[in-house]
Amino acid sequence: MQPTVSFNEAARTVSYKIAITEGVQYHMGGWVINGVSTNGEARVRAQFPIAAGEVFDKIKYEDFLTGLQNHSKDIFGELPIIMEVWALLEAGCGSGVGGCVAGF
Repeated sequence: MQPTVSFNEAARTVSYKIAITEGVQYHMGGWVINGVSTNGEARVRAQFPIAAGEVFDKIKYEDFLTGLQNHSKDIFGELPIIMEVWALLEAGCGSGVGGCVAGF
């Protein structure tokens, strides 16, 4: 990163200009849940904050996973849980080209 610095002695100010080049946007493709009943899976999917095709938001995803870990009784009640959640991401504008997987 190479900021451009501009000083204004009379106004006693400094300004910085920074060029930002964004990388590839990833979109939510789908996701896989293992280790819970059909009822448990439906409850998890109802809580998931990112719809298929939306731009993937890592903060929403991590908050969701933290919520599952910290509030599993609220979501699952007494259902047995041994769970893995995997998000299938698509690179670019939902093109499915490239991609990655995020999970816990």
